[in-house]
Amino acid sequence: MDDCQALAHRLLAEEPALTSSLDFGPFVTQGTGAGPALIIGDQSEINLLRDAPDGNLEHRMALLAGPGDMVLVRRRDRAFERYLAHDLGLGDVTFAEVGNQGAASVARCAQDSPQIIEELTDLALANDGLTLRSYLTSAATWQLAAAIGKASGRVIHVAGPSPRVSQRANDKLWFSSLARGVIGRHATPPTLHSYGPTATTALVQHLSRMASEVIVKVPDSAGSAGNIKLQHD
Repeated sequence: MDDCQALAHRLLAEEPALTSSLDFGPFVTQGTGAGPALIIGDQSEINLLRDAPDGNLEHRMALLAGPGDMVLVRRRDRAFERYLAHDLGLGDVTFAEVGNQGAASVARCAQDSPQIIEELTDLALANDGLTLRSYLTSAATWQLAAAIGKASGRVIHVAGPSPRVSQRANDKLWFSSLARGVIGRHATPPTLHSYGPTATTALVQHLSRMASEVIVKVPDSAGSAGNIKLQHD
């Protein structure tokens, strides 16, 4: 525990904004409130996924919804909503659609939609608050919470880390270093970083002398997007 506290103090000393970036006004706080949840499963802010064709992956988080919750999506899927209601018993869940507005995230599109902000404000007023549960708690998620809080005058909770912590945690190099600092040097496989194809090729050759397979990974993407698995006999 002492080692973890020392590591936390060091991280904060190196980057004070890890926690100070939580300041989004008097109506926004971190955690979970007593009211319903606004669920956002959007993944468009992840590197290598932002330009992917529209899919239904953002609908998966609807399975976490409870009675009275709202799911915010880019485009509604009526067939999936019927499946949730009729087969899984999730009928008391509301879906709201922000529309396909280019590469902007769902949370950003919601901020730019007076109709959506009005719906979310009404939801917060009717329940004396609201909790945002987002796949990725980026700055846009916190800013949406601030917009709802300002419009409703109610405290809006965000169930997730600060934008800076979320960004760092999605950096595989940063997270690997953190894991080794907490658990020990054996917490991850040998991990090296490079810039450019020439340096990457050299590191792959180096690692291949120690292992039968090497993974080349884009450090700030997810879901194996950008991964290349290399094997040799």
